[in-house]
Amino acid sequence: MSQVSLTIAPPQAAGNNPALVPSSRAADGINPKVLWTVGTFGISVVIKLASNVVLTRLLSPAVFGVMVVVTSIRIGAELLTDVGIEQNIVKSPHGLGDAFFNTAWTMQILRGALLTTLFLAVSPALSNWYNFDRSVFFTISFAPFLNSLHSTSIFAASKGLNVKRRVLFEATCELITLVLCVGFALVTPTVWALLFGTLLSIAARSALSYLLPHPDHRFFIDKAKALEIFNFGKWIALASLVVYGSTNLDRVYLGRHLPLAMLGIYGLARTIADLPPLLASRISYHVLFPLVSANAGNIDASFFDSMRSVRRRLVLIGAIGISISIASADIAVRIVYDVRYADAGWMLSLLLVGAWWSMMASLNEAVLLGTDRATSFSLANVARFVTLAIGLPLLWLAFGMPGAILGLVTSEFARYVTVTFGLRAMRSRLLYQDVAATVVMFALLAAWIALRLSLSLGTPWGRLFVDRLHG
Repeated sequence: MSQVSLTIAPPQAAGNNPALVPSSRAADGINPKVLWTVGTFGISVVIKLASNVVLTRLLSPAVFGVMVVVTSIRIGAELLTDVGIEQNIVKSPHGLGDAFFNTAWTMQILRGALLTTLFLAVSPALSNWYNFDRSVFFTISFAPFLNSLHSTSIFAASKGLNVKRRVLFEATCELITLVLCVGFALVTPTVWALLFGTLLSIAARSALSYLLPHPDHRFFIDKAKALEIFNFGKWIALASLVVYGSTNLDRVYLGRHLPLAMLGIYGLARTIADLPPLLASRISYHVLFPLVSANAGNIDASFFDSMRSVRRRLVLIGAIGISISIASADIAVRIVYDVRYADAGWMLSLLLVGAWWSMMASLNEAVLLGTDRATSFSLANVARFVTLAIGLPLLWLAFGMPGAILGLVTSEFARYVTVTFGLRAMRSRLLYQDVAATVVMFALLAAWIALRLSLSLGTPWGRLFVDRLHG
């Protein structure tokens, strides 16, 4: 493990670790990198699903309901004052230089300490608002600081297009999280199992990050580099706050209106539905964003033709996977989870429609960021947030839980439309690809539903109508 110096020191001569520098033939390696991302993501999915299956048998839905709210608030705290440290390191030509690297690391830790202090201060008010034990929010308040202690070598791996190293690291951390949470749940089947498991897994991730190759760390602030980080990151900061609101507003809002058990069931469905967009996001930020950034000065028609070719395969595979998942969500939930979580089936089926739009938007956002169009990236998330902020309460009042999910799906569509509008100005012609993939996805979905009906299996939303009939 590289030594971490805790003394202020002058910057060393800027120099890049050859292992972390993007290859001049990065475009030639995009297919193996995508395969590595998809392959290790498959491992990650297995870990997450295994964790869900085991924990849902050990813990009650109400425990997950508490964690839905707590996790959403924690993520919100961590996104405050976000200036895009990762995006800055990946984008800047000086990202791996000593002065820039250590300035970014120092800013990251100072920000984490500040956020934990603020989180502790507002914990009593949050506890009163949600009627939770104060110790719950007080405990999770330390998450931002623990998370800020990780090495920026994680981001350097992305800059160097070292997808294999990055995704294996993340998969290892997820496995540690599984072991810790399940271990604590066996000892104490309460919300404390998930709280302690979360904090210790964050701490373990931060510690393990220093095993990755990186220059020596030390506290150091270079004013010029700090200003560079802020200037590029100011739009990222806005986008992060808006992204938080648009991806967690449903959980925060429903936390005040749903019984904890039902909120926990919804949280389970959301966790599973977020997996396809998470895969698209990993491909975007671990592969496409660094690739576009590395070639930002040499982007031409041939480059976009090559990128579209790769992307075409991704969206078609996504169309097949999403259509099958929507059509079989309720069956999968009944097979894998116990009867307490049966309502997650119809919720998941509806949420996956929004996941489709989110997947395509994520693939396009990486191009926006890689070509310095952070403004369009921010506007897309503003559109998603505004749509959800207006639609969620209205649709919840009109249609209850199905209406709330419809509001979420609509907000993802608004995000996609805004992102695509920004790309059209670049004449990337990705819109035609997306329209074709969407037609394929819904055509396949219709075929799967017809097959279900022919086998007398009903529709994925059958339980929803039964529940409303009896409710």
